[in-house]
Amino acid sequence: MELVRGEPLNEIIAKGPMAPDQVRSIAGQAALALQAAHDADVVHRDVKPANIMVTPDGRVKLTDFGIARATGGASHTMTGEVIGTPHYLSPEQALGRGATGSSDLYALGIVMYEMLTGTRPFDAGSPVATALQQVNDEPPPLPESVPADLRAIVASCLAKRPEDRPVSCAALAAELGMNVDPGTFVPAVAAGASALGP
Repeated sequence: MELVRGEPLNEIIAKGPMAPDQVRSIAGQAALALQAAHDADVVHRDVKPANIMVTPDGRVKLTDFGIARATGGASHTMTGEVIGTPHYLSPEQALGRGATGSSDLYALGIVMYEMLTGTRPFDAGSPVATALQQVNDEPPPLPESVPADLRAIVASCLAKRPEDRPVSCAALAAELGMNVDPGTFVPAVAAGASALGP
């Protein structure tokens, strides 16, 4: 098990909204890590700030694959059972459908929104009500101070229909300014990583 020295993203967000360039870097690296998982036919299913570690030098590690599922394997859940954290749950997961790579993209969109604003777009006070918001409601608009292209990227990730989201996490990473040449990046996936403070 890899020991990651760094800070969970949720603790960074708790300090207040983050700069757009920092959001691009962290979300772009997380997207590359998710692409590595998806390339191995693994869907994370629980992308959230607490599962994203940021090292002192700005590197991102995606952690806690405890409820991840191989896309080609048999599910360990009953039909209609909802797995994941309601605040980051995609509409299709909230409806009891299977999670896909696009579901991870939606969750990363929620994370980006939270990084930019310091608040979650959907929080109705209970898990069920929050999940219903994911299905039925549009997120509050991002502040005008957020660059237009970044607002558009977040909106595309938060599309209710999976087919309206970016085609892959690699495509999202490219939109966020990451180099997606597979020969130039090391997947930042730490399946069971734990953390120490910076």
